[in-house]
Amino acid sequence: MEGPFLSYAKRGAQNPEYLHEPDIDELKKLDKICKIRIVSLAPELPGAIEFAREASKICTVSAAHTAATFEQAEFGYKNGITHTTHLLNGMDPIYNRKPGAAVAALRAENATAELISDGMHIHPAYLALLYKILGEDRSVAVSDSMCASGLGDGEYELGGTTVYVKDGKALLADGTIAASTTNIFAEFRNIISFGVPVRQAVKSCTINPARAIGVDDVTGSIAVGKRADFTVLSSDLKELECVYIKGKRI
Repeated sequence: MEGPFLSYAKRGAQNPEYLHEPDIDELKKLDKICKIRIVSLAPELPGAIEFAREASKICTVSAAHTAATFEQAEFGYKNGITHTTHLLNGMDPIYNRKPGAAVAALRAENATAELISDGMHIHPAYLALLYKILGEDRSVAVSDSMCASGLGDGEYELGGTTVYVKDGKALLADGTIAASTTNIFAEFRNIISFGVPVRQAVKSCTINPARAIGVDDVTGSIAVGKRADFTVLSSDLKELECVYIKGKRI
């Protein structure tokens, strides 16, 4: 659940009309309708810390689209936040005297962090460094894809906002990056090409994201009692040969 408890200043492609302060009653209502696995939160918003403490009893709480200072974000990671949504995107960059939310996320040993690994949202050299800092148990590859994934260039809709896709890059009218059109397998190949060890690349695309949202008991790895969701790749890891969902080839 990415939104609506996000920073207006760091909203990215989020529709500003939908944004508002954290509301635990709203989360509980939605959770009853459809089990919520993860909720995003800008930790600097009024009431955010109280929300994080309560929401963490329901689902994973993730720092996202935030203008938080280092201190605000660090306090959040000590009070219910255990994940970061697309690290370095939707937050301030890292400055030498202004570390911000990104450094707080990297230092939070209790928290996993997503990395959009298309090589476009974050420079490949930066990605390689971030994967190294996070280590094989905290890094989570995420596509951040929208409905144009796998389709051609053109106009699409994202949360009530028009998105323009050209040469596979999704943008708003003002040039703001609006999610992506990639997929996890493409990112898996990218991650390896950036110099990340294969073992970490695999975990970042499988068990780590499953564990981050609390579904690692049913998916994310091949084990007795799990759903048998897996892909078969070529020996050089460059081609996707087939996909199995719940043990059935699709």
